[in-house]
Order: sequence, then C-alpha cells, then structure tokens
Amino acid sequence: MPLLENSATDDQILLDGDTGFTGGQASNVRRNIIKQGAYTAGQNIDFDVFGNLVTRRGASQGLTNAAGERWDEATDEWDLTTRSWGTGDLEGAIISAGVLDNTSTEMVVLAEYDGASIKNIRTLENGTAFSAAIATFTGTDVYFAQLADRMFWCDSSGDLQYVTTAGAASGSLAAGKVTSITITEKGTGYDAVPTVTISGGGVAAGTAVLGYDLGVARVDITNEGTGYSSSAPPTVTFSAPTSGTTATGVAHVSQLPSKPKLLTSHTNRLFCCSADDSVPQDLIYVSGILDGQSWDVAGDQIRVTRGDGDPIMALCPWYDFKLVVLKERSVWVVDANPAQNVSDWTISLITDRVGCVSHKSVQQVGADVYFLSREGIQSVSNIEAGAQAAVNVAISAPIDDFINRINQAQWGKCASIFYGNRYMLAVPLDGSTYPQYTLVYNTLHKSWSGFWIGWKPRCFIVSAFSGEMRLSFGDEEGKFFTWRDFVNEQDAAESDYMDDTSSYLSEVISRGYNYGEMYSDKLGYQVEFDLENFYFNQDQDVKFYYLKDMGDDDLLLLTEGGSEVLDEGGDPITGWATRQLLGEVTVENRESHFVKGYNLLSKNKFKEIQFTAVTTSGRLALQAIKTSAFADTINPQR
Repeated sequence: MPLLENSATDDQILLDGDTGFTGGQASNVRRNIIKQGAYTAGQNIDFDVFGNLVTRRGASQGLTNAAGERWDEATDEWDLTTRSWGTGDLEGAIISAGVLDNTSTEMVVLAEYDGASIKNIRTLENGTAFSAAIATFTGTDVYFAQLADRMFWCDSSGDLQYVTTAGAASGSLAAGKVTSITITEKGTGYDAVPTVTISGGGVAAGTAVLGYDLGVARVDITNEGTGYSSSAPPTVTFSAPTSGTTATGVAHVSQLPSKPKLLTSHTNRLFCCSADDSVPQDLIYVSGILDGQSWDVAGDQIRVTRGDGDPIMALCPWYDFKLVVLKERSVWVVDANPAQNVSDWTISLITDRVGCVSHKSVQQVGADVYFLSREGIQSVSNIEAGAQAAVNVAISAPIDDFINRINQAQWGKCASIFYGNRYMLAVPLDGSTYPQYTLVYNTLHKSWSGFWIGWKPRCFIVSAFSGEMRLSFGDEEGKFFTWRDFVNEQDAAESDYMDDTSSYLSEVISRGYNYGEMYSDKLGYQVEFDLENFYFNQDQDVKFYYLKDMGDDDLLLLTEGGSEVLDEGGDPITGWATRQLLGEVTVENRESHFVKGYNLLSKNKFKEIQFTAVTTSGRLALQAIKTSAFADTINPQR
C-alpha cells in the first residue's frame, strides 16, 4: 500500500528484484505484472545448470584440425579437439537430414534444395567435405528414417529409396521384386544345401542356409528379380534331401506406397502416408517388421478418421508402442503393438479441438509430444489433461507475441529438435521466407529461456556416434553446423561463443519493477547486478541500461551497433523514450561472484523501471538483479 508523507521520519524504502530467472521469458505479458523470477526477453540467452542466465554457445563448421577416421576409431578426447562436421557451402539450402548409424557407417544423409532445380541427396561424414550427389529428388520436401542398417527416404513425389553406406548411390525400391522367403517347413535330412527354385517367369534367385538340425533355416535372396505380382506370388521349391522331408517356403513380393511422405520409423517398422490424390489423406501404410522393402499396401494399412476428411500432417513415435498421429484439426494415438496384426491395432482420439500445422515442429519430448498448432506450441500431455478440465493452455502462451508473428505461408519450413532438455523451434517471423529465430523451451524449468538469432536452421539432427551426443543443423545457406555445447565450461574459449567466426550479441531485459507498489510514483535509490565470469577464459565487458515507464508494444532490443533502440521487427522506435546507459563494467576472468551497483537517485521519478544487461560478444552470466526505491505521495488528480 502507498505510504503517507511523514516529515518526522525517513521514508520507508521499497525493495524489488530477482535472485533467479527460471521463470523464463514472458514477452507476451504486461511488463509490470510479469511474475518474480521471469523477465521480458532474452536474446541469445540460455540457462546454466543452476538456472542463471548465460549466453548460449556458438555453432561451428569447417575442417579445423579435422580428422578423417571414423569417430569410434578416434583416440582424441572430444573436449580437447576442435574437429567439426563438414566443410564448404552447398548451392542450396539443407532442407532435411537424417543420421545413419550402423555397423559399418556413421554419417549424415541430407537433402539440398535451392528452391528451383538443385535437388540433391548427399552424405557427410565427420571431418570430410560434402559428398557428390548420390541421388536426386523431384519433390519440395524430403523425409528420412533409419530402419535396421538402411536410411530410407522419400519426397512425396517419387518412390521410396534408401542409402546403406557412405559413398554408395541411393538404392531404389520397386514393386514386383522378391524381397524375402518365409520358411513354412524346414525339412529334415539335408546333408547338402538344397537348390532353391523361384518360379513365375522372373529371374529371382536365392541360396538356402541349413540349420543345425539339417533343415533349411532361411533363404538369402541373391537376385530379387522384377515383374512379379503380389496378387499371384511366385512359388518356391527346394530340392529334396537324400532321405527325409522336403522343405517348403512362401515368397514375398514387394509392394510400395504411391508417393510416400511423412516417413517415420517406429516399433521396428516404417510408417508413411501418401501424397497421391487417389489415396485418402487419413491413411497410413505400414511396412514389415525390420524390413523397409516389404509392404502389403492392401493389408497392412490403417485409416485414422471419423469420416471427416481431416488430413494427416505428421507422425511421431511416442512411449511404449504408441504412435501419435497429428492431423490438421485433431490429434490421435495408435497402439502399434508388434505382437498384433495391423488390423487389430487400437486407434484413439485425443482431441478434436487442436491440430498440427507443421510436421517439422513435431518432437517427442520425454513422455510427451510438442508441436506447433494455430493456437501456439502445444503439448499432448497438456491436451490430455485439458480434455478433463475443458481448459487447454499452449506452452507458448508466455511468448505468443513471437508465435503470432510466424509467417503462416512458411509453416512447412519450421525446424525443431529436442536435445539437452531443450525443445528448439526455428521459425520464420514476419515476412521472412526461412527460419531466422530459434525459440528455446527448457523442459527442466518449464519456461522459455528466450530467442536465439544468428542461426538459420532448416533441419536439426542429434548424433550419438561413439557415444558422444552432438546437436547439428543444416541451414538456409547450405552450411552444416555443430552446436558447441559439448566443450566443458572450464575449457570454453571466445570461439565457443561465436557462430563460425562471427560474434553475436546477448541481452537480458528484466521485467518491470514497481516495488510492490501499484499506485505511487517512485524515486529510485539503487540497483545492483550480480554476475560471474568464473568459466570464461578472458575478461568480459558488460553494459547496463535502464528504461522508465516502458510501453507494452515493443521489447526495445539493443542492436550490435550501439544504443539505437529497435522494436521486435527490427525497426527504430519512435514515440518512446529510449533506454539510458547506466554504465559498463569489465568482469575479470575467474571472478566467481561480481556485484556492480548504480545510484538511481538522479534518474527522476517513474511508475516502474526495467534494466538491461548486454554483451556484444563473449559470455554474459547474470545471476540476480536487486533494486530499491522510495514511494512518492499519491497525486489525487492528474
């Protein structure tokens, strides 16, 4: 409550501030009602292990000290090397990528697209340049999914294809091939390998393999042949043993979904939909178990629908055997139990109130699934809980001012990943035609650390080669970067806080401090900032600003050029008082706790005040903001 003037005693001092910031960015909330522990905006800001605010790590690419050996054969410790993925630039954007990790290969398979004629599939191994094109595609989006030792891919236009090893051309799948033979009777008494005959007019061939019981254990296909019919599959015969029982088997002929899209690997199967106009847009095709070449397009299919024509937008593996099916206006779950026939799977509706607008925004986040909807970034768990209470609040509500600026015509170019307890969503804002902002949600603190700029991601991947986790992304300019979060704090150098070789600005804008007093004007007394520079290996320069009675329409972000104030769209602000410099300080290297205070008595009166901490390069580490002021007498008439 306001204090009455009392000339006999000193005015009571009012206190405000934040000793932690795990409440995250709340830029969509009026500045003076943001809850304690939250802040207005964090540009290129991340949380450290204690929940303090620090500058995000940079991303690197190139051949610096790169080695050509496979990762599991390297002897260097990762924390002591600067090797990184890739070198050079492609002519087109890297629009999609997948990690192929099998017994002989550790590499990334990626799709390059320049928006016109360049449409290449390439591979990339650690410490090497991009490969030449191993295949081309005709669509405008590419989907990757690994099953067994192959990376399968499709583009909503051509047939399903695959990659098996580095440098190898992409293999094409085609209908009418003999993909496998199921042994129905092993036979007995074989003392020599029997001859396998596959009839039906093709040239398919196979070699039998005997088991310990002198029966046929399996048949290895040596020639898949062509032109076989799945409706009348070829017959398989085995030569008879000298004495005993003759083996028998059944051939399986490949079928392929037409124009596959939304390719996903789950429960040792491939799942996909079809971009063919003759195929219902709520139909899902399912491959054989551990066999991405085996498809029964007539038998192994399901339709996720209530008969309303709602198209499937994305498929996402969930916990147990569940597959989340995200449609344009609803969300479903399929229990894809591999012990059951596909036709026996249970299909359940989660909600018909929310749908998905971007398949690239969908990520499994622990036992949850996040995705971008028209209402913001949604959580399947929140939706399930809200279905019981008839309330569903998007997890992006605190930053809906950013969500509302996403260019809806470019929804399909969003890119996302879940890595290191962070859900990252790269989005194109305003009139941008590709992502330039990355929104970062911390699942430990359940809050947004802020927005990251300087990156232009079109796709993310997480690799775990040799047990080392790495987050990488391909960008709009045809570059492939690795996020340098893997470098230990005590070893981090200035280059670890650069994107390639470019420094970037990091900035925190506090909430509006009104000192718990909503009526009176205040006269500021002091403010102090708690920082540290214990882990950075050089001195760090930090600038501090203040802003009084700020309006709610703009974030007032500082540019790297100096003190010019820009709104969220990057345009100079007119009509508002620009921020004022409090001062700047150099925090020495290995300073574990540094406090800098400023006198506010000369800053005149205000209703509320905000503070900003900025570094143009290096590492900002902000632990607390503490401030005090005096309440003025209420003015009864204005």
